[in-house]
Amino acid sequence: MPRGIPRRVSDAWEAEEAAPLVRVVVYLERQAVADLELLMRYRHGVTSRSQIVREAVLAMRAREAVYLVRARAQEERRRREVADLEAALALPREERDRAESEAVVAQALAIAQQGDGK
Repeated sequence: MPRGIPRRVSDAWEAEEAAPLVRVVVYLERQAVADLELLMRYRHGVTSRSQIVREAVLAMRAREAVYLVRARAQEERRRREVADLEAALALPREERDRAESEAVVAQALAIAQQGDGK
């Protein structure tokens, strides 16, 4: 099993890291900042507020990505279920059509045999 970060992912990550910085202003409630500071201090030690906000934004992006992946998987699962149901409904219909056509053929043969016997 390979270990580490795949090359394509690491290249994209390095390109993202090299991207120019953008200034963003974030307004947070004091309690939210205090909670974030406490969490970051617990996980990573003392960090700056800017780093705390960056980590919070990264966490939100990751959570949103997980949500999108789950939503896509659920949509694909729904599509498969619909296709399975349509296939299940179509199969009896095909069997019913086949039985009806066999009955029509049997009736036609019976009529043809009666006509030959006269």
